[in-house]
Amino acid sequence: MKKLVFVFALIALVSAGSAFAQTAYQNNIGVYFDEAGTTLINNDGVVGAKDIYVVLTNLTVDTVKGFECKLTAEGGMVMSYASISFPVNTVNVGVRFGEVIAGFAEPVMVENGSVMVMQAQVIVTDVSIPGELYLDPVYFASVEGAPAFLSAGVLIPANNSTAPGEPVLVTNGSEEPVATEGTSFDNLKSLYR
Repeated sequence: MKKLVFVFALIALVSAGSAFAQTAYQNNIGVYFDEAGTTLINNDGVVGAKDIYVVLTNLTVDTVKGFECKLTAEGGMVMSYASISFPVNTVNVGVRFGEVIAGFAEPVMVENGSVMVMQAQVIVTDVSIPGELYLDPVYFASVEGAPAFLSAGVLIPANNSTAPGEPVLVTNGSEEPVATEGTSFDNLKSLYR
């Protein structure tokens, strides 16, 4: 009888743990020059505004109800916070510079494992030096040490699309940010950053 109770307890523990388990290559958040979440660098050498998109990729959920992150620009670009827009009616309660803490009025549907949650612009101010955009957690993060998103009433940590401390978007630079993905080759690359 004790063995049977132990087996049921073990099954319950494994089942509960796997409900929220995720790898470092699932539930990613990144900033891209296209809604599809593929273009990380722009080297056109032109000063001015460039559209950017915050995209959640490799999602393990069907809908997103909100998200939080901090965007910081350095070098030859600045972030245009006045240009921020969302895919649905949204309440953005981020009060610190660069922070977005957005709740959506209705769930945004995930298609093919990804969803665009915010559109904005960066302004390239100098083409002679690289501009870099960084994505970090907000100051009072809902999930400690990570950006996060909300789905079905559950806060889920979002993994940065690039290695920690690396820019997620670059203008007029010599190197493109290295995206972290779930393929075996990218797993190997992430070991040698």
